[in-house]
Amino acid sequence: GGDYWNAYEFSWLNAKGKPEVAIVEFFFSAESLNIIESKSFKFYLNSFHQARFKNVEEVKTLLKKDLSEALQ
Repeated sequence: GGDYWNAYEFSWLNAKGKPEVAIVEFFFSAESLNIIESKSFKFYLNSFHQARFKNVEEVKTLLKKDLSEALQ
């Protein structure tokens, strides 16, 4: 088991400063050492709104890195 989260309006800025929007699905396993608290997770996701990234792969890489570290 685990937690499923949906971010229906996840956004960031591309390299030129243009907003990009995506729907993102997250699954956090119940076997993880830590949990992701909902309010903290929302603040984390909102921190991407004004951040610039070269491409969507860079966004995915950062999400995976940060969340993997948080969950252990």
